[in-house]
Amino acid sequence: MADDLNAPLRRGRAARAEAGSGRRRAGIAVVLAAGVIVAGAGLIAWPYLGNNPLGGEPVVTIALKKSQPPAAADPSDGALAMRESLGTDQDLAEVAAAAPAADDGVVKITIHGGNPGDEGQVYPSERELPTGALPTAPHRRLAKAPDPALIERGAEGALPRIGKDGRRPAQAYARPTAAPRASDGKTPPRIAILITGLGIGANSTDEAIRRLPEPVSLAFAPYSKDLQAWVDKARSRGHEVALQLPMEPFGYPDADPGPHTMLTGAGPAENLKRLRWLLARMTGYFAVTNYMGAKFTASPQALSPVLDEAARRGLAFIDDGASPRSQAASVAGSLGLPAVTGDVIIDAGQSQESIEAALKGLEALARERGQALGVAMGLPSTIEAIAGWADGLGSRGIVLTPVSALMSQQPRT
Repeated sequence: MADDLNAPLRRGRAARAEAGSGRRRAGIAVVLAAGVIVAGAGLIAWPYLGNNPLGGEPVVTIALKKSQPPAAADPSDGALAMRESLGTDQDLAEVAAAAPAADDGVVKITIHGGNPGDEGQVYPSERELPTGALPTAPHRRLAKAPDPALIERGAEGALPRIGKDGRRPAQAYARPTAAPRASDGKTPPRIAILITGLGIGANSTDEAIRRLPEPVSLAFAPYSKDLQAWVDKARSRGHEVALQLPMEPFGYPDADPGPHTMLTGAGPAENLKRLRWLLARMTGYFAVTNYMGAKFTASPQALSPVLDEAARRGLAFIDDGASPRSQAASVAGSLGLPAVTGDVIIDAGQSQESIEAALKGLEALARERGQALGVAMGLPSTIEAIAGWADGLGSRGIVLTPVSALMSQQPRT
């Protein structure tokens, strides 16, 4: 057999004939490849071009078996257990509670939603789940932000404002939620969680957005260069967001929250200038919250102009509850600013045992008072602990709700 690697290159008529044959074979290959591509494109486009109303949408069929909830809840029809164990999506819970069961006691629910390629896409599946392990619906994307009617353009950038129709960012950018009701008409205890310090560490921010249930509210520090991208991702996964405002702590400047920190000795004009710079760092937030600020929030004189500006722009305020000397609640009340104060710092201690104890205390407080707000930093260990704790919250008779649902004041007119 001839050694093709060492044989000399062919010349003359034989070489030209072989070259022509090669070109013909290459042309046939190109035509066949083009046909395969066209056929594949047709198959992909068919769901969108055909008459199928669900074309292109992912579909999941879920089998839910109705059974009695724990004795402590004591509802007559199992509706409370379904609502609470599915507390991250009230709408699907109501469907599950109302749907008639088949002869085998299984409730069949088909969910349509999402777009191919979207985060949170639901893929086809069918399964039967026990009580206390009901699935969540597809991610409820919050409306794209900003709403042009709620933006004021200025030298600092895009600032929030109340729309001409009276709509406020505190309402427009909050996560919609329905007031939970048990079968006896009573309101079950509610817990809201605020995760702070996001936007700085990419890994922890991504973990918080992906792993935590949608009702968990997320607060972002104003310094990340990718801040708006993070906010948009959080909202696309169903999380409402708040903006952290750096405020003067005791011990400043040794303890320094960062650039544009509002200071007790700076005066109203300077603090409002700094506030507007901070407010323009991102859009789509329903509330602002303090970042540090034990000294600043203890001074009504320093705090009042800042919270008055927040009220004028249609925002809400969250006091993280870290400082017992804070006057934020009383100042917000005098201004008609929707506000809420944190009840428990979940990760004041960093051990797993202390975080679990704080979460149990949060549950006890919610049962006692009807609602409670827990605040935590976006640290990997904290995110993991809260995600695991939230999985079984509904089976314990407590509803997880966004922070916006706990606001105590009505906005001033």
